Amino acid sequence: MVSVIIPSYNREKTIGRAIESVLNQTFRDLELIVVDDCSTDNTKQVVEEYAQRDSRVKYLLQKPNQGACCARNLGISAAKGEYIAFQDSDDEWLPEKLEKQLSAMQKKNADVCFHRLRRRSTVQGKEDSFFPKTGKSGFRSHRDMCNSTLISTQTIIAKKEVFSEHLFDAKVKKTQDYDWAIRASRNNTFYFMSEPLAIQYFQDDSISRSGSETIIKTRKYFLKKYADEFKDNPKFRIFQIETIARQKALLGRDASREYLEIFKYDRKPKTLLKYLLSVTGLLKVCYNLLGVKKDSL
Repeated sequence: MVSVIIPSYNREKTIGRAIESVLNQTFRDLELIVVDDCSTDNTKQVVEEYAQRDSRVKYLLQKPNQGACCARNLGISAAKGEYIAFQDSDDEWLPEKLEKQLSAMQKKNADVCFHRLRRRSTVQGKEDSFFPKTGKSGFRSHRDMCNSTLISTQTIIAKKEVFSEHLFDAKVKKTQDYDWAIRASRNNTFYFMSEPLAIQYFQDDSISRSGSETIIKTRKYFLKKYADEFKDNPKFRIFQIETIARQKALLGRDASREYLEIFKYDRKPKTLLKYLLSVTGLLKVCYNLLGVKKDSL
């Protein structure tokens, strides 16, 4: 059995789509645990209506409000399945997602399987994009999972013992999935499927200053949390600094110190150019012209 966990907070308008995409899976042996993080809307009523129609749906209330990481961890503690998967409360799975992932895990003898994600904007006229953008199906090493952001929560399925050993870090407010993958990939095999098996819906206007500030704070936390690994993998550290620099530049703040440190490691002309543009205050203008978004990873 697969235990599917959906953390939710005030998602009465979208959680029905997420629930239905789980219940409509071609793989039927599952339980769906919705963990409500003290919603103030009608999320509970919506979930309970589904639970009345399908006994696989279970509702858990997390009280007080503690955030998505704690909600996922509560779901993990209640899960009865041999495997655990996650869905987000405003996204959609394709019908064969679980069946295809389980088949891949069994054929490849993998502990964790994740896949490409189709990103769909709710703004009319915007084309779909994909995350990650490129990459063939195959195993991804611990170093791969450290050196770039490859994974998103709603694409993950793993053996229950992986999550029992590696819970989500409640201190991490952004890219909790990336943080989890760093730790879990140290002693578990990760298999990537290039086929997009889920749709992530997002608003272009949902990107905020507070989001960028949270990313900066999170990556500074990572610089301390994973300091012991940087000696053997300096690119891992540089990735954190690059993310901080980009978000600072998009906020119109001076990121010259970060770009100078990056240039000491990676002496590419474009890195030097970013340093010079940051010093002159023109980097934000360039990023805006190129369409680089705040909150982008």
